[in-house]
Amino acid sequence: MATGNTFLPLSLELIEEGAFKQALDRYLLKAQGELVEFVELWGERAGKAKAKVEMSIELECQSVEDGIFTITPRLTLKLPARPPRVTAAMGGHDPNAMQHVLFVRDTGSTPGDPTQMHLPTPDRIDVGVEGEE
Repeated sequence: MATGNTFLPLSLELIEEGAFKQALDRYLLKAQGELVEFVELWGERAGKAKAKVEMSIELECQSVEDGIFTITPRLTLKLPARPPRVTAAMGGHDPNAMQHVLFVRDTGSTPGDPTQMHLPTPDRIDVGVEGEE
């Protein structure tokens, strides 16, 4: 049987000889996996996280006289962005760098407050900061 001579009505499976549909399936699978992992990682902070697969197919007439058309498919994948976290810092002068810098603590974040401002005791009991209960 000869191939390449048969014309069929356009379908998703025929765009780019099937490569476009395969890419769409891969994007859909990646979006699902990334979204579930994101929610598992960030929990409540994930909020209303979204993953989006956008597909567009542009059909354009190239020549009215010859009846020639083009098909231009596009795929985009948008994954949820990392939620912002605030780190508290104090400005000061670093004699080693000989310039003004921001100083941050290397510990002190909690699941509910990621600002690195909680003060753990030697036995790792969080005592919080001034003004907190």
